[in-house]
This record gives sequence, structure tokens and C-alpha cells, in this order.
Amino acid sequence: MKPLILGDALEGEARKVGKVMGGMALSSRSWGLPVGGPAVLLSGGETTVSIGPGPTGKGGRDTELLLSLALALKARDGIWGIAGDSDGNDGVPRALSWHQTHSRA
Repeated sequence: MKPLILGDALEGEARKVGKVMGGMALSSRSWGLPVGGPAVLLSGGETTVSIGPGPTGKGGRDTELLLSLALALKARDGIWGIAGDSDGNDGVPRALSWHQTHSRA
């Protein structure tokens, strides 16, 4: 498995980061760019979730990032996502996404 290390300073809205990571995964799978598969895209950093007025929900940065990733991947089999944090402030401290996540989202 080929690693593509994206660094440890990733920042931004979790939904946008998930969409970008999904695009990178699809490009890697289809075109071998930025890295040919099988591969792992590895990053660290601090994503955020902006919460507007209205009802509150369950989840957090990890969950939102992976739901966005799942929507970008559109149920493509063989691409997985894992998100976790270490600060204990996410509400749901880890999340996992795979091809069935899209149909369940």
C-alpha cells in the first residue's frame, strides 16, 4: 500500500475537507493521481463544524467529515475512511465510513 502523507496541519470545515478527500480518493483510484492504488491518504489537523440556529444533533467533526466523504464517493466499493480525534470534545470521538455509508446517510 502506498502512503500519501498530507501533513499534520489540515484545517477547515469538516464537510469541505471530506469532499476534497473524497475527490482525492476517486482521482487516485481512477487516474493514479495524486497517488496510485492501493493507497492510503493520511492527514492530521483540526477540522471544524459551524452550527447555525436550530435544533442540535448528534455527532461532530469526525462524523461530518466522513458523511461528506461518503457523499463524494457515491457508494464506490473499496474506499474506506476513518476519522478520529484525541481531544475528547467531539461528542462522537471516532467514525468509520465505507461504501454502504452513502446509502445509509
